[in-house]
Amino acid sequence: MSNDPNASFPYAGLREAVRPKGGHLYRVFSLTNHAPMTLFYQEQLLAWSMLEFDPAVVSFEATNRWFDHDSGAIYIAYYVRYVDYDCFLYVPNPSRTMAMQALAKYAKSFGVRLSPLIPEKSPFNETLFWNRVNMLSVLVSARDKLSSRNLKKFASSIRGGEVSVGELELMSAHSNQEAIAYAFELVRTGYFSINSLGDELLSGSSMLKVTRVVKI
Repeated sequence: MSNDPNASFPYAGLREAVRPKGGHLYRVFSLTNHAPMTLFYQEQLLAWSMLEFDPAVVSFEATNRWFDHDSGAIYIAYYVRYVDYDCFLYVPNPSRTMAMQALAKYAKSFGVRLSPLIPEKSPFNETLFWNRVNMLSVLVSARDKLSSRNLKKFASSIRGGEVSVGELELMSAHSNQEAIAYAFELVRTGYFSINSLGDELLSGSSMLKVTRVVKI
């Protein structure tokens, strides 16, 4: 997956964005797409952490483009390919109704759906966000070791259907957080789960449970 939108989708008419004056610049690595991404907004960073853990997402690109209209511009943050459809994730601006209507027609011409970057019905969960960012940090550092073979071998070593983060840290067969990385990747891909992920920050006592057989 390329970080260049034009590499895989005809974004005709969308203006390339630049870093906002005095704004943030986030450089992340996408495990879903096996590629680096550049982000400009905190909301975009939050959406990245959600997309990486969404099993319905096939792939996604940091579009970082503006849809220009006489009444104002709408920021298109991501182009996401879900299992059943493609979608633009945009930054909502209630004051630009006409621009939104024009964007809807533009997206429809490509058979693409529209969705706000952060849905209003999904309130921000700071604990969940930081837990996912911390997990992604570990995973990116160990991404070269996250092969299907290694993940299957690791999963088969878990007895009793659950294990704590603290126990993972003490596994002698793995070094440099390898066991934790394997477990976090299995959480990210839906094979393991952490019930308290949205309620408390990860610690040695956090429990991971096997939710389905690993068939990667």
